[in-house]
Amino acid sequence: MEKLFKFGNQSLNWLFNGFFFLTLFFAVTSPNIILGDNLKTGAGTTVFTAFCLIIIAAVIIGLITYQDFRDWAYQTFVVKKISTAGLLLGAVVVWQIIFVLNVHPPIGFDAGAIHDALSNTTSPEIIDYYSLNYNNVPILLAQHGLVTIFHTKSWLFVDLITLLFVDISALLNIFSVMIVDRKRIGAALYIHALWLALFPMIIVSYSDTWVLPMVSGYLFFYCVLSQKRFKLWVRGLAGIGFGVAVMAAYFMKPSAIIGAIAIALIEILFKLKK
Repeated sequence: MEKLFKFGNQSLNWLFNGFFFLTLFFAVTSPNIILGDNLKTGAGTTVFTAFCLIIIAAVIIGLITYQDFRDWAYQTFVVKKISTAGLLLGAVVVWQIIFVLNVHPPIGFDAGAIHDALSNTTSPEIIDYYSLNYNNVPILLAQHGLVTIFHTKSWLFVDLITLLFVDISALLNIFSVMIVDRKRIGAALYIHALWLALFPMIIVSYSDTWVLPMVSGYLFFYCVLSQKRFKLWVRGLAGIGFGVAVMAAYFMKPSAIIGAIAIALIEILFKLKK
């Protein structure tokens, strides 16, 4: 059993690291972030991108060159990391709200088909779309329910709901880190602040974003389940929450339960070891 555990554990680590490397590689080599003249997209480096690069270079030079700046940065971002990261996360949320209020354009593709179906139920194109993409019926029903309650189906409304779901997902992730290791809360706040500041999908009301709180939810409930310091009734409620979150994630986007499958495989592997 010990050999089986080591083989399974190493295989899973290699599999995860391999997929993670591929994701990072293709993200870095994406034509959307090529600097200078981009022959694939026909665009060049924007003023915003250049400004961000200048700031990053200035910070790096300041840290290397000036001791006072290095001491201030250490006190601010390391010693007082919880306060600083919390303020940064709050500022990012404000930035998100301002961004969505000013940028909420109609989206095509799948998100557009879902939005069109909220009011146009007789179009042959819409009927044909859902006969082929019936996996998007749950998010259509969810949006229809919200539209019925709030009496609006504007793109601004669905984008604000998308923003809410994304931020709830981030909050659940931070709570999960808090349960597993409180010393890592500062790092979690920094990572989520950076992610949310650069996440443009908050204006795309599709299952990719609407499923995020469900995935973060079952990860949170799993973290509660894995900690034996919680009372049995608390872990029992977490188990029920885990099942409900996995079920909801499956109906919203079937591929979202990959994390739950990975959790089950890891648990089985450790049970074999014992």
